Amino acid sequence: MRVEAATVGGMLRPSTFLIVAVIGCSEEPDLKDTPPVQDTSPEVVADTAPTGCPPPTGAPIEHSGNIDKDETWAAGVHHVKFTVGVRKNATLTLEPCVVVKVAVNYGIAVGTGNAGDGGTLVTKGTAERPVLIERLTGAWADVLVSSKGKVDLSYTTISGGGGAASRGGAGLHLFGDQYLPLQALAKVNHVTIEGSAKYGVVTEGHAGFDTTSEALTIRGSMQMPMLMTSPALGTIPTGTYTGNTIDAIRVSGTGAGEILETDVTVRDRGVPYVIGGEGRFGELSVVGKVGTTPVLTLEAGVTLKFVAKGGLFLERTTGLAPGKGALVTKGTVDKPVVLTSAEATPAPGDWLGVWFGGVPSDKNSVDRARIEYAGGTTGTSNFSCGTPLRTDANRNEAAVLILGVPTRAFITNTTIFKSAANGIERGWAGAAISFLPTNTFTDVAYCHETHPKDDKGACPTPVPCPR
Repeated sequence: MRVEAATVGGMLRPSTFLIVAVIGCSEEPDLKDTPPVQDTSPEVVADTAPTGCPPPTGAPIEHSGNIDKDETWAAGVHHVKFTVGVRKNATLTLEPCVVVKVAVNYGIAVGTGNAGDGGTLVTKGTAERPVLIERLTGAWADVLVSSKGKVDLSYTTISGGGGAASRGGAGLHLFGDQYLPLQALAKVNHVTIEGSAKYGVVTEGHAGFDTTSEALTIRGSMQMPMLMTSPALGTIPTGTYTGNTIDAIRVSGTGAGEILETDVTVRDRGVPYVIGGEGRFGELSVVGKVGTTPVLTLEAGVTLKFVAKGGLFLERTTGLAPGKGALVTKGTVDKPVVLTSAEATPAPGDWLGVWFGGVPSDKNSVDRARIEYAGGTTGTSNFSCGTPLRTDANRNEAAVLILGVPTRAFITNTTIFKSAANGIERGWAGAAISFLPTNTFTDVAYCHETHPKDDKGACPTPVPCPR
């Protein structure tokens, strides 16, 4: 059996379907723990032009193999019969009215994992004369952009990708280097990604979108519009992310390269963010390097949904050292920030809650938020004076755990709803700063806030438990 292959990001894409299983190995195999939906239809998509473009004439131009120097594909139909790799710093340019039809299990790979070896894909579609990248015979792989690659896409539709040979089940996969700062691998302008077998877009490692990106539409994905690593959340462009099987953005929880070590602002893009799920961690951690305090900012209208036993951690450690992470919520009366359960039928204790480790930073400011269905079991005990209403009064679970003395009550105008334990755990030894005056506590199982120990570690008798 003869085998041809193109090397992409350290992987081989074989030309023979019989050995597809070989390429299933990746640095993060959990990207495939739910196989993408395969379209095995043998029907060839007809060679038609996008609206506004003249009908194609002549035979399609066939492409395969690597592009090692600048190349331009002119208007008309182009068939990709084997993965095309854009490498050696070459640029592949698709002119207006180009139609690229990609054969099942193949794709376009931009850049490679080799040192000094990159590549760029540019599409020059316009509103009147767009570019189309679509299937030829069935679900094709993806446009895979490696850490040294880049795509600049304008008025382009990517349709029917994310098949079995794709890295993550997406039409567009941004594969960054997790050991480098965030890499803007894609700039999009009026781009539509539709009919993907799993996700429209997947980011991996420290990959994201260029900050000038705008007007991205993802629809018809068999799962969700996006699977994003948390460092890339602030790069999600304006656009429309509805019309998928599940209209939500999945976020890979804490894992290799996925801890937030720099400031990230999450914006309301019209759908909730689901932290974890599908074999991924449900914990979102903000932990900077020593001497830094990265801030996670959640703008008005943002909803984060946590899978079972998930949680939001602003510094994970305890003790007297400054917390190396902070949370800012910018909710409004009409559009609060919501932190809630991802379960189909939410219940108290579904997720752990919000954890402020160390001494909370003065950067923290939680305002106009709603924290629901938290208070799951964390195993914390003996930080505060405890929960007198529980059989084990030393237990300290709560919707919000604060494990160092704050300088002020930094949670304001916020509702804590249906906690399975306490509302706010004041788990420190020092001044009894209260969070009761401006906040609302509804259906909280035990204390609205626990009582901190004094600076000598002593507790009053009886232990207060406001309800």
